Amino acid sequence: MMRDCPIKDYVCFKCGKVGHMAKDCNVRNTQVRGIQKVDRPTVAGRVFALTGIEAETPSELVKGKGKVDGNDVSILFDSGASHSFISYECVARLNLVGSSLCVNLVVSTPTLGSILTFEVCFRCPVEVEGRCYKVNFFCLPLSDLDVILGMDWLSANRILIDCSERRLIFPTVEHERFISRAGPVSISPYRMAPAELSELKK
Repeated sequence: MMRDCPIKDYVCFKCGKVGHMAKDCNVRNTQVRGIQKVDRPTVAGRVFALTGIEAETPSELVKGKGKVDGNDVSILFDSGASHSFISYECVARLNLVGSSLCVNLVVSTPTLGSILTFEVCFRCPVEVEGRCYKVNFFCLPLSDLDVILGMDWLSANRILIDCSERRLIFPTVEHERFISRAGPVSISPYRMAPAELSELKK
């Protein structure tokens, strides 16, 4: 599956260049981070909030705390986000390993129009309310937010958002047993291109 869409080299989340990690980067933080111009297929995504302030208003958004790779992070649970995202600052701070995809993800936002990213952190260990998961994070310039867990994560783990109480509803043990007896359930996270699905399902 990966032969059709190979992962590129490491991507630096300070300068945006391929071939080294942020912890080894000699570029000063004050320099503007650029996007390398590489021809890639384009797929679409969306997100409702890019900043902590934007996340305060909509009732369908829930803010909370959790851990990524054992480190405390702020998390926005967003049922309107097509994918899960992580801030560039958080990636650099936690020294996470990023990869460059062979597709561009064009993310529609309510305030900044469309933002392009091709950088992803695969299978990051995430802990939410004592439960552990592996998450593929696309990288975005988030402000006052470390992580957004979107519909891909919510649907794959059958987690609901109680909008009125602003809390998460996790599946019960009885519900999980019922699902296992009923047979496997395939839930596609919105409408993704085949190449992108191949990356996320590895």
